[in-house]
Amino acid sequence: MDELQIGIAKVDVTPSGAVPMAGYVARVGQSLGVHDPLWARCFLFHHGRARGALVVLEVVGVHEHWAAEAQRRVAAAADVPPEGVVVACTHTHSGPAGLDVPPTPDPTQTAMAEAILARVEQAAAQAAQALAPARVGVATAPVPGIAGHRTRPQQPVDQTLWALVIGDAMGRVRAVLANFPCHSTVLGPDNRLLSGDLFGAAAAAAERRLDHGAVVALTVGAAGDISTRFFRQAQDFHEVDRLGGLLATALVRLVQAATPARDASVAVRWRRCWLPYKPAPTADEARRMAEELRAELAALVRQGTVPPGALHIARTRVEGAERLLAMVEAGMLAAGGAEAVLCGLRIGPGILIGIPGEPFSSVGQAIRDRATPPFQATGLGLANGYLGYFPDEDAVRTGWYEALISPFDHRATMVLTAAATALVAEMEEEDSGRRA
Repeated sequence: MDELQIGIAKVDVTPSGAVPMAGYVARVGQSLGVHDPLWARCFLFHHGRARGALVVLEVVGVHEHWAAEAQRRVAAAADVPPEGVVVACTHTHSGPAGLDVPPTPDPTQTAMAEAILARVEQAAAQAAQALAPARVGVATAPVPGIAGHRTRPQQPVDQTLWALVIGDAMGRVRAVLANFPCHSTVLGPDNRLLSGDLFGAAAAAAERRLDHGAVVALTVGAAGDISTRFFRQAQDFHEVDRLGGLLATALVRLVQAATPARDASVAVRWRRCWLPYKPAPTADEARRMAEELRAELAALVRQGTVPPGALHIARTRVEGAERLLAMVEAGMLAAGGAEAVLCGLRIGPGILIGIPGEPFSSVGQAIRDRATPPFQATGLGLANGYLGYFPDEDAVRTGWYEALISPFDHRATMVLTAAATALVAEMEEEDSGRRA
């Protein structure tokens, strides 16, 4: 019988010197230093002839051009087919710019992207050298108190932490691949120190507690409408450590709860779907919407008694309306839609469904609900590129920021959800057929 083998590596990708930072339009100036290092974590999965890889980068996002280049480099360095490589990120808003945009004439950003990809290639080569027999188990648990709905804090959202625990033949923990549905930012645009933010702090804290050189990677789940906004007590590094510590504690508990699966195998599968763009307003309609939202924000500011959270929502809606106007004036919605390429990665009983954008909580919940025991599935956002937010009907109807800046509405999200859940079913059926 073929044996599951897993290789794991972790490489520092922190740039040196002052660099442009990604994540906040409102941020002014380049980085002023490093608060905590940024990492690339690479996981290789071998089972017989099946090969898969997952790269997790501590950056805000990875444009499809750079994702394809990373796939090519990982494939060459680690003997994995390019189509077997998934590239994801932690979505820190305190990392370097470069990978989140297509190649530009700016040599600084291109050099930044190339330097990070060289480290990714190094991580893949190291992971290939570290391939060893492995046992895996998956566990999940709700984790309250860290994040919630971005605009309605009382509205329930999926708060499920998913963890694939990788151990050696002796049962010692080698690594944990985790996924949590949260827009993983605590720090604001005023921060100019490079940092992994919430997920960087949580991974580092969990690695310290697990010890023995265990590598912990945190990926972003279906978090388009989930953030720390109403749960953080400040936007500083003390709060990053506090919330990161809560997440690390929950993660270590899951490690103890995971039971290794028998006869674990690996599979990578793809599914394409066409997502229609939302109906485009006229330029006059979009301009009028932006003006009305600016007036609403000005009225709230004049009141002087509006809670900061409500003001932040109002400001982001203005920003969303301005982005929508820019999309309309540029004719971006005229193409009618875009193709989304979803990737399913199954390691034993754990299934990750990679989505090139930021799906709302409803998508992640549907993916989780579609899985049947012993399988546990989760949505992996910001994987292999970025198409935008995938909002639900309520966000579209209410006109929240995420729905305004997205080229899609809830109809595209329904198509995406159907494709994602079908991919879960396909991967489960394939493994059941293998066992029969």
